Amino acid sequence: MEDVTAPAIISARVPCSSVGTLTFSWGVGTEIRLFEVVSPESGLGGQEPFKSVVTWSAPSSSHKTLAHAVVSAQAQLHTSQPRDLQGSRTGAVPQQLISFSNKVLSALAKERQHAEGSLVSLEHAIWQLLGIFFINITLSGGYFAEDLSAWLADNGAIIDEMSGRASLQSRLEVLLNSARADVLADYWPCMCQLVSVGRMRDALKLMEAHDVMQGHLSGTHDTMMPQYELMDALYVLMRQMPRFKNGGASNGLTGREFDNMAEYLQYRSQWQLQCRQLPSQCETLFQGCQTVNAMTASGILSILAILGGDDEAALGTHSGNWLELLVSELIHMRPHAQARQHLRPLLRHCQDMVVQQQQQEPEEEPAVLPLLRDLLEALVDSEVQRVVEVLSSSGAVSPWFMTHMYEVMQAAPRTSEVIERPLPLFGGDQVEYWRLMFAEMLASQPSTSKLALSYLALCPTYGADAAETFIESIPIGQDSAGGPAQVHKLLHLCESHGLSSVSTSICRAAAAASMQHGQLGKAAGWALRARDSRMLAAILEPMVVEVEELLFDGVGKYQASVLPLRAVHELEELLNYLSPLGIVGKEELQEQDCHNGINNAEAPRKSQSTSGSSSLEFLCGLLNIEKAIQSYQDTAQQIKALEPMQMSSDNVDAQHSSSMKAVRSSVLTLLGSDSVPWRLLLPILFHIIPFLESSSLCFSAQDVRKLMRLLTDLTFAEKSGSFQSCMHDRHIKDIRLALSRALARSHVYGDSSSTRIAS
Repeated sequence: MEDVTAPAIISARVPCSSVGTLTFSWGVGTEIRLFEVVSPESGLGGQEPFKSVVTWSAPSSSHKTLAHAVVSAQAQLHTSQPRDLQGSRTGAVPQQLISFSNKVLSALAKERQHAEGSLVSLEHAIWQLLGIFFINITLSGGYFAEDLSAWLADNGAIIDEMSGRASLQSRLEVLLNSARADVLADYWPCMCQLVSVGRMRDALKLMEAHDVMQGHLSGTHDTMMPQYELMDALYVLMRQMPRFKNGGASNGLTGREFDNMAEYLQYRSQWQLQCRQLPSQCETLFQGCQTVNAMTASGILSILAILGGDDEAALGTHSGNWLELLVSELIHMRPHAQARQHLRPLLRHCQDMVVQQQQQEPEEEPAVLPLLRDLLEALVDSEVQRVVEVLSSSGAVSPWFMTHMYEVMQAAPRTSEVIERPLPLFGGDQVEYWRLMFAEMLASQPSTSKLALSYLALCPTYGADAAETFIESIPIGQDSAGGPAQVHKLLHLCESHGLSSVSTSICRAAAAASMQHGQLGKAAGWALRARDSRMLAAILEPMVVEVEELLFDGVGKYQASVLPLRAVHELEELLNYLSPLGIVGKEELQEQDCHNGINNAEAPRKSQSTSGSSSLEFLCGLLNIEKAIQSYQDTAQQIKALEPMQMSSDNVDAQHSSSMKAVRSSVLTLLGSDSVPWRLLLPILFHIIPFLESSSLCFSAQDVRKLMRLLTDLTFAEKSGSFQSCMHDRHIKDIRLALSRALARSHVYGDSSSTRIAS
């Protein structure tokens, strides 16, 4: 049986030792990462491993520039309501679409001046053509002759270049730069072709380069005057050629402009009559000119035949292809043609006429002409899907172009019903398909990787998942490139593009990286920003365990001391992170806890596990207590140092009083919340015994009663079996005794002293 296996397509060649094994992993976007490892069979290789990255379908520098230039305008367009961007049957085109189309066209025109190759120039031509048939025709009542003529004048050079012939513009420049243009063989053919396609301004400029028009007359007055008078008459007629202003906007054309088609046709018929009658009215002048300069006489007659609009053969003679003939027919014979009624038969007629005149077989056409023919036929009836098929199958435009062209086509009525239809085996629509493809190309390039997020934000089906996958490939917290600044920059991009789920993933990745480096405070802050209660609980669990051990170790020690927390700096960092916001995120975390089946009001005190929001509130509350105790100890030492000198300081006394208030406030706040696990309430109460028995009356009678009720609730819960204390009964009795003494002391000294210290 014959082997019909197709040959392998080689994208890149990479080195690899004969004893090693080359393996790979998928990178970002259109990227594959190759590296050499030790061979599992021989155990050899990998001594000097080869590493490389192979990319494909990378966007060109021009398309990178274009993407940066228009992405903001596309994103702004995307925020509009779909109904606000749909064209209507009444012919109204949303201003947003017009502005976007003009912005893209301007960016293409700027980039094609220094772009390598012909792709950007061809995309400029096709984009302008889409604008004519989806936007301009609607604005001009269906008349498109002038727009198509201006389009050919602007893009004829790239069409000629891709057709393998000298462009009309280059021929014109050669003639204008020559010493005597009129003696060159290409002078009158170029002049006729310019007039034929409606480039009257360039034709007049070339006419002014004629020796006769410049006053360089050789010969007698009688012999040269016929030539001069005919040239002058033709010049006047050409300047008076009427033109139609599409949509009431001037195209900057020569001659008189009309915005009413009936008035334009009436004036044009009279003007063309003058063009047709000029040869018979000036027969003597033509005879004299024929004698002196036969080439000039013949050229003038050819131009008059074109301007007269009744000699189709003259138009065909001076047209290089069917596209130029089409424009000539529209300008000089059918300026009132409507796209939907007349373009298709006129297109075929011009093709047949060129084949007959040039004996050119259809298959001998340059590739760009069949593309334009198929595109024009699809544009005639605003067949959106056919336009997409022609462009996507031609390979003539880039994924960047396919990504942006759908916005312009929305000007056609009911376009969304076609382009938003889900593709089989894909799930999303075709617009998203091309956006994902282009975003994938951008993601593989360092200079445009962040720009890929902007396009993924416009993909409703797969954009968030793709962006999350892309973000996960960026190292976060591993080195200087993935440090906090990088994380904040990525978060800003996600938030600006509405990628909330991706922003959450970034915060989770940053939390995991911080936790890996032992930065528990930063990790907790990132988990809080991610609104991930379970992750926050896992991060804070080591701190909660440490606090629990220290609290139980302190039971039996009757002195006011600060807990020696090893992670105190991490807690302070977390508290500093939260201080501008209070305990921001607590409500959101509690909502998530409830969604996960955790009741924050009961779960922390009835189970051994705590939620993220409860752990966060508990640790922050305990840290506030420890900071207040530390401040109390510092001021107490200062007061003690002043006693031998029999000195006092109002400032130190005020700080001491303030620290006592801080101890009271932080204790009551923490014990009054639901965040403290029941197993830790008794150790915390024992921890504050020195303040309960302080002569400074840290707690008022009302405060002590609250603490006594809490102790009673704990005792009742232990007897009912819903709570088991890990403390000895003797220590619990010490707490009860300290509370009783504090209550008695507050009654003995009255409210005045308690108000002075603890209010």
